[in-house]
This record gives sequence, structure tokens and C-alpha cells, in this order.
Amino acid sequence: MTPRWNPAHRKVRDAWGTRQWQSGSTPRELNREGLVYIPIPPVKVLRRRASFQGGIYTTLKRCSAITPMSAMEKLESFFRSLPQTIYWPSELAAIFQKHRSLWKLPHEMTFPSFVTWLQQKRKLTKIRLTSPRYPEIMRYAWGLRPSPVLVALSTKRESYFSHRSALWVHGIGGNGTELYVNQEQREKPPNDASSLTQESVNRVFKNNQRQTKLIYQYEKERITIVNGKHTNRLGVVPRVAPTGEPVEVTCIERSLIDATVRPVYAGGVSGVLAAFKAARSKVSIKKLVTLLETLDYTYPYHQAIGFYLKRSGYSGREQELLRKMGFALDFYLSHGIKDPQLDGDWRCFYPRGLK
Repeated sequence: MTPRWNPAHRKVRDAWGTRQWQSGSTPRELNREGLVYIPIPPVKVLRRRASFQGGIYTTLKRCSAITPMSAMEKLESFFRSLPQTIYWPSELAAIFQKHRSLWKLPHEMTFPSFVTWLQQKRKLTKIRLTSPRYPEIMRYAWGLRPSPVLVALSTKRESYFSHRSALWVHGIGGNGTELYVNQEQREKPPNDASSLTQESVNRVFKNNQRQTKLIYQYEKERITIVNGKHTNRLGVVPRVAPTGEPVEVTCIERSLIDATVRPVYAGGVSGVLAAFKAARSKVSIKKLVTLLETLDYTYPYHQAIGFYLKRSGYSGREQELLRKMGFALDFYLSHGIKDPQLDGDWRCFYPRGLK
């Protein structure tokens, strides 16, 4: 309903438009221009101009325009429609540039002032991930309490949960405070396993396994970024984390393979063995073997997996699927075993006393 015009009314554009007070137009003209009526007594208030504070356009509270949908409402509706809640600075800047006209943001508003304004409105949270060795990572979250799970996945593009975090998502080990994110390396030439000798295997596995130093801290969570083998995201599937967030994670079969290859990222040999035991009713060994053959590792990790199957009570038929891959060399469950003992069935060294 169009309000009746009286001298105490003035027309203004909404708070995100131009900063001009006008009078003397008819209601029809005002409607055609997309303007609104606002009663602002006394008249002398109209002579005051809007102000800039910290680069953010603000108007007098008594002069706030009333529109069918305010800029903040449009912003909130837009961000609620997006599947993500964590943004890189570059992603947020692109959104700002693309939608500033639609949201009727002032021309003078810069991206930093836009971010500051959203933070002041308690709609946006700045996230800082710190590392003793690497530069700080900064992200933004729509909302006040971003999920550490989603923060971890935002550290690298096209990343997914693997190793101990994958075991946690599948409910067979790990925890939600030590998060492992996998960012695949570039594709490399295929491996040549024919050049392996027992001497070279012994030499490599005598020393401790190399570990990534790309580790960040976010609140109580420790985020480890693993530069894994290029697999073209083989076996990566969508799942829901125990904390309720939708995530991308290696499937349970791929997770057990990764844990076998890098036990240091999965709670050690005992943690890997516990995961195989917990996964006994959930995993397809046939699918696991297919994935292992596709991954085409240089070392005979099938022997280590066979050892875990045997110790975890898997059937002889399931173990036979690994046994068919053959035995050429003695192998090791992990690097740097202090007191190794050989399992003659799978020709695999394991730590003495492993249960």
C-alpha cells in the first residue's frame, strides 16, 4: 500500500544505493524509480549526509530504508543456497565482485571493508591455521563456529580424507582430533618392480618412514596434509563424518590399503591391525585386491595385507585372493622395526609381540 505523501516524508534510495535526499516528486514517479517513502521527522535531519566508517557505507539509523528484501537478507539467502560453508579468500572475493550490484553494495565498498562488515554483523568468521614450518593459512566461514572437519578439507583444493581420518569416518579406527587430508601428487612414470632386490628392500625398510612436515593446528585439531600417490581419486567416495558433515573420503578398501602402505599415518602397525579386525564384516577383499592391482605399487604390499587378514581372522578363501599375487621377496609391515620377526606364511617381518 502506497503511503500518503506529506511534507515530513522524503524519498531515499535503500541503504545500498546512492546517498541523495530528494523531495517534491509524486508517489507515481517514486514507484517508477524503485524508491520508497520514509518518514523522517524532523526535516533538518535530512540535511545530514551518510557517513563512511572504516570504508563501510553506513546511514543514520533513523534513515534506514525499508525494502522488500534488504541486502543482508539477499546475502544470507545466497550463502544458505551454497553447499559449502568454508571459503578461500579468492572465492569470497569473486563472490563479492560478481554479486555486489545485485546486492546494491556501494561503489566505494572494497573487498576488505565487505569482509569487515560481515564480521561485524557476526555472519562471517575468519579462520587461521598455524604451522611452525609453513606460512599461515587463512579461510573464511559463513557462520560463527566452523566445523574443524570442513576446515581441514579446505586447506588444499581437490583434497579428501585418508589414512587415520578415513578409518575414523568408516568407524574402524582413528579419531576426530587428528585429521589427515590427502592431496595427490602429479602423475609420475609407472614403477618398475622387476628391479627390486632383497638387499634394496632391506635397506629401505631398515630406516624410519619419511613423514610429511606439512602440519597445521586449528583450535584443538591437528591437520596433517599428505601428498599421496597420484591415483586420479581412485576409490574416493562421499560419506558423512561421525560429526555430521558431508565429506569426501577414500572407501573402506582403499583406506585399508593406504593404512598398510603408510602405517605411520594410521596409528602404527597395531592401529592398522585393529582397523582390519574392525572392518571384517564391512570390507570386500575382492574389491580391495582390484584396487591394489590398479594402484600398482613397487613394493609387495599384498604380503603385508595378507598378514593382517590372517591375524584378523579372515577366511582362507579371502586370504587366497592375496596369495595368488605371488611371493618373490621377504617384506616388512613397516619401516624401522626394532625387533623384527618373520611370518613364514606371508614372508613378512612384523614387530615381535604384536597382538
